[in-house]
Amino acid sequence: MRLSVARFELKSVTFLPETTRVKDFEHTATRGDAHIVTVRDTNSVLGGFVCVADAEGTGLHGIVCVNAGALALTSEEALDKDTAEIVAGWTHQAGSTDGLLSHLHGALATPARLRGLARGARSACLKGPGSR
Repeated sequence: MRLSVARFELKSVTFLPETTRVKDFEHTATRGDAHIVTVRDTNSVLGGFVCVADAEGTGLHGIVCVNAGALALTSEEALDKDTAEIVAGWTHQAGSTDGLLSHLHGALATPARLRGLARGARSACLKGPGSR
């Protein structure tokens, strides 16, 4: 089995007046298989997943990992850019992987979407290529 892996994480602090922008996520972003190498053997949720996948012989292919920690609400631009990158990456890998681990963590709320990824982006990631 082969799985695509993507991570988009932010603890949205709703009382802060500014927004978390694309550059805030890009500060520590990793793409492709560097994303898997970075979390392997770490004491983290995704590190644990990689450990189990390795033990089971599951091949992993990274898409993107963006994490801004705990900052203000996500800008609409950052939310749209990063979720689009996840969907595009999975679409590109669709013929060579059996599924997607979409590690969306934190509220990822925006000024216009205070419920964050509860609907739109999660739904887009779950539908993925060819609405599988």
